[in-house]
Amino acid sequence: MSLLPPAPPLLAFANPALFWTGLGLVAVPILIHFFFRRRHRVVRWAAMDFLLAALRKQKRRMEIENLVLLLLRCAAILLLALGLARPGCTAPSLPFSGGARAVVLVMDTSASMGAVHTGRTAMDRAKDRAAQFLSELPQGSKVTLVASRDEAGGGGGAPRALLENAEPSDVRVVLAGLRTGYGGNDLRAVFALAAQQMKALKGRQIVVFVTDLQRRDWFGDADGRREDLYDILRERADGGIPVPVVLVDAGQDESANVVVAGLSVDAGRQAFAGKLLGVTATLLNYGPAPAQGTLTLQVAQGGDGAWEKVLAEEVVVPPPGLGQPEPLPREFLPRVPAKGDGSVRFRALFTARADATDRDRLAVDSERLLALRVRPPVRILPVSTFSGALDLLRDVELTEVIEFLQPIFPADLQTRDLTNVDVVLWADPELASLPPEDADKLKAFVRGGGGFLAYVARLGDPLRLLFEGDDPLLPMRIGDVRRDEEHPVLIDREDDRTQAHPLFEETRQPLFFSPEVTGYAQVTGFDDRAVVARYANGDPAVLEKSYGRGRVVAITTTPDERFFRLNGSLLPAILFFNASQYLVWESPAMRNVTVGSPADVRLPPGTREVEVTPPAAAGGTSREPVREGATEFQIADTSTPGFYRVVAKGVTAGATALPTESAIDIAANLDASEGDLRRAAQAELKQTYQGAPLHFTDEAEAILPRGTQGDAGEASRAFLGGVVAILLIELICAWRFGTRRRAAG
Repeated sequence: MSLLPPAPPLLAFANPALFWTGLGLVAVPILIHFFFRRRHRVVRWAAMDFLLAALRKQKRRMEIENLVLLLLRCAAILLLALGLARPGCTAPSLPFSGGARAVVLVMDTSASMGAVHTGRTAMDRAKDRAAQFLSELPQGSKVTLVASRDEAGGGGGAPRALLENAEPSDVRVVLAGLRTGYGGNDLRAVFALAAQQMKALKGRQIVVFVTDLQRRDWFGDADGRREDLYDILRERADGGIPVPVVLVDAGQDESANVVVAGLSVDAGRQAFAGKLLGVTATLLNYGPAPAQGTLTLQVAQGGDGAWEKVLAEEVVVPPPGLGQPEPLPREFLPRVPAKGDGSVRFRALFTARADATDRDRLAVDSERLLALRVRPPVRILPVSTFSGALDLLRDVELTEVIEFLQPIFPADLQTRDLTNVDVVLWADPELASLPPEDADKLKAFVRGGGGFLAYVARLGDPLRLLFEGDDPLLPMRIGDVRRDEEHPVLIDREDDRTQAHPLFEETRQPLFFSPEVTGYAQVTGFDDRAVVARYANGDPAVLEKSYGRGRVVAITTTPDERFFRLNGSLLPAILFFNASQYLVWESPAMRNVTVGSPADVRLPPGTREVEVTPPAAAGGTSREPVREGATEFQIADTSTPGFYRVVAKGVTAGATALPTESAIDIAANLDASEGDLRRAAQAELKQTYQGAPLHFTDEAEAILPRGTQGDAGEASRAFLGGVVAILLIELICAWRFGTRRRAAG
């Protein structure tokens, strides 16, 4: 069922009531004609018989003259009604007379217009068709040129009017220098801007959109958003007539294309210097046949590091199944560089086989970038007084990505500097209570980006200030300990949420079975969304929640074998290892954005100035001051794909202020869906946008006759002028006919 109303009538009137009233008044002169028609009484008079022949001839002439006057008067009333009703024609097949046009010429500058076919891009064909159209415009025409995406103007990919109300010759000059952008079209914004520009144009208005008719632009959104686009297409000009939109097709069918759609690391995983890191590249094939080529992964350390090839692999990317492309993931295990400035860059490249270049017609989406932070080992500060509580956990220190700091007593927490701490480990300290000032310090630490890992068995009272009351780290109430040596419970690892969570990464294999848990704290008052894993009886085993910029993980048992029996299980150690990384995990989304989206950068304390170096194609380095105490900085314009390097410069706190400098890399990637070169069919567009003034052509010379629209005000003036002309003719005819009759009488 169509979302849109039926097609409009052939004629539309600004004042339809006046038209129908005038149409009714046309009957008035006809009625008068018949009402005052002469009636003759027939009298037979022989002396007058010789005059009958002459009278019959004169009567026929008078009837013709009266009919002419009647038709002229009816036409005058009809034209007067039409003039006052202000009609306009909406039929694309009824062109109006020649004359100057007011044109909004929209050029599709999205990335898909760079698709190559027979050695020419869609943008090359679009320029040819637009230039041909401009050369055929009547003298006096004015053109507003709109780019559907604008990167050069700093618009972040939004549409922009490059020229307004300009001469066609000036438009052709600017048209020659147009380049494709690095993202897709927002058609609602495009046509909204076109409608805004039309308000300033006078005369016969027309919108010409030269595009490749990419399907995702027209059908990639939800139905409600398509309705918004329809409303904009129905934008009415002065006089109430929809301005026609002519879609000039510059695309090519069968545009096969392979896209590097993703480059990512496993959730919760960090890039540690000198360590292996799992990286996955995902390929999509939008073509009708399998595509062969080479997938290469490269790595570079820091901003000036040279690219080094990690691995190159021959791949065959399958074609779409059931109309949708099937993702092809390829996993790599590169080693993170051991030296550098704390940032690492990855790049995945797909190169089509030399004899199969037609399988990949768009080059800009054959590359994917990934920026990550290279971090030192996770620094864990244990808060514990129980001898041996950390023995099991320390076994994972051999991985060299976790560093245990010297444990502290709970009483030392208030005076301990936490600036060099990543995770506070609450490993079963023996204390009766936690002072409020210590609880506030821990909350501030987590809120600022730190991690808090707590084993909560038998610690309900000391942790009450952290998990209960106002502003809890993780809302829950810690109750009594369930202890049963005879009937231990296992952690349910079959739950879908548990299997998908980073805390249980690498625990799906049979080796990582659950230990026998003989005791755990029973918790209540929690949000079900916070539960990561449960015991087989349904009680929560592991809970987690974000708090400010940091995270909290609570495990309801102990870190040692007081409350569980290992029996060869490695799950407790692996769970701790995963939690240590997850608590300091920085989402790759913070450093990897889609072209055109703003990037938020976290600043280290004491930052005074930010230096931003965009990709080479986007311009030079810029410097901006930062207000004191600021924790974030936003790169508003990421309209060019590539790496953006942010260098935060500041001073250290304390009596001795030393200069500091920290580098952060941001990767801006093309929206992967822009590589979908499948096209929208004209019949489907007409059906979906039924009633919108859309017309289609792929020939420039066909634009004007198919898309021209008469101006309602100009048509009204023509009709009123016709009324004056007809009345003058009627007066002349009436005077001439009366003079002849008086002479004959």
